[in-house]
Amino acid sequence: MRATVSKLNVQVGERFKLEFKFDGNVKKFSPPDLSQFKVVSGPNQSSMSQYVNGNFAQSMVYSYILAAKKKGKLKISGARINAHGKAHPYDDIVMNVSVGNAKNKVANQSVDAKPKGGNNDLFIKASVNKRNVYVGEGISVTYTVYFKVDIVGNEVSQLPAFKGFWTQDVEMPKQVKVYSATVNGVRYQAADLKKTILFPQRSGDLELDPMHFKAVVRTRASGQSRSIFDNFFGGYKDVEYIVKSKPIKIVVKPLPEKGKPRNFKGDVGKYKLVSSVDKTELTANDAASLVIKISGSGNLKLIDALELNLPPDVETYDPKITDRVSVKMSGVTGSRTYEHLLVPRHAGQYIIEPVEFSYFNPAKKQYYTLRGDEIVLNVEKGEEGALTTITGIAKEDLKFIGSDIMFIKNQVFTLNKKSEPFFLSGLFYGYVSSPFLCLFIFLAVRRRNLEQRSDVAFMRRKA
Repeated sequence: MRATVSKLNVQVGERFKLEFKFDGNVKKFSPPDLSQFKVVSGPNQSSMSQYVNGNFAQSMVYSYILAAKKKGKLKISGARINAHGKAHPYDDIVMNVSVGNAKNKVANQSVDAKPKGGNNDLFIKASVNKRNVYVGEGISVTYTVYFKVDIVGNEVSQLPAFKGFWTQDVEMPKQVKVYSATVNGVRYQAADLKKTILFPQRSGDLELDPMHFKAVVRTRASGQSRSIFDNFFGGYKDVEYIVKSKPIKIVVKPLPEKGKPRNFKGDVGKYKLVSSVDKTELTANDAASLVIKISGSGNLKLIDALELNLPPDVETYDPKITDRVSVKMSGVTGSRTYEHLLVPRHAGQYIIEPVEFSYFNPAKKQYYTLRGDEIVLNVEKGEEGALTTITGIAKEDLKFIGSDIMFIKNQVFTLNKKSEPFFLSGLFYGYVSSPFLCLFIFLAVRRRNLEQRSDVAFMRRKA
């Protein structure tokens, strides 16, 4: 096992290659401390297996492309592998890093960032399903990288900002899937980097910013032979490519004013509305649960709670919101449910008017208004002064008193003063002073007895 670098003396920002080699099968590789270096690529793993004179041999290589961040003697240490049931540490490497002149630094970066043929062999493209939409209408966008080169390291260096859009990301697999694709008659390998559903929030011309993609490409070093043994003897070099997608212009139309309902709040899509209550027979100060469910396709998470037109004696509180949403490239579908707790304070019959929800359907270019069912609550008189405990509406339970404002009494009545607290009351002082009073009486009686015993005439008369 050995650790090697392509060169020990480098300049700040200059790239070099670090390799950890091991002969045999590696169970686990623990990377070194690279906090003083910029990791351009890595760790990249490669292996080689061969038969020599009837014996099987295997070797593993873990490699990095690094660039020093500062000058000085920088140590690369801490790398080790687990193999054959033991941990094997690698020897430390000390890099001599100096400060180079600005001209050389800029020249090196420009050569690595724009290698010859990069535009044809590696590029990133943004694809949208439509470019002309209404405000609030969903757009699906996919960022895909196409390549015909050997990529040994990559990263998305800059994500698009999506200014003017509300975004819902499509869940991507942890392992990027590479597939074959044809662009302008040319066959490429392709991989999807990001998929998102966008909802424009204002009208006008909006632009999707480019995505920046950085890749380290392994190419054959110039001046080397094209033998199949080149890869085993270092006949290649790693070069960094930086590519970005082209911006895409989206034309966003305002929603039409003609036919817009008065209660329209800007919701766009295709929806259904269902409302229900868990019980219609209850007692005063008891709670009924009103459930309003909006389902369909569109930006469900931007739908506000619907307005309830309730009788004065029926109270309600902030609803509990439950989202069941699926985000796919075909759009955002699912449901949003609002659960309102209704608390009638007095006996009687209460009519809850149907809730209304208006939305714009971009496919039909038309407004629609949905109505729920009318709900009738039959409330009987409950126990006076009873407490009603309501759960499930917030993080903690809310308790409501059994009645709000008591009726005014017209008869003559008297007010009785409530009992005073024991502390500092007359009884309190009586208890505190009683021991001293008893002691005073005892001393007075004792003194009198002593005086009588000393009076001889009194004792003769007593006798």
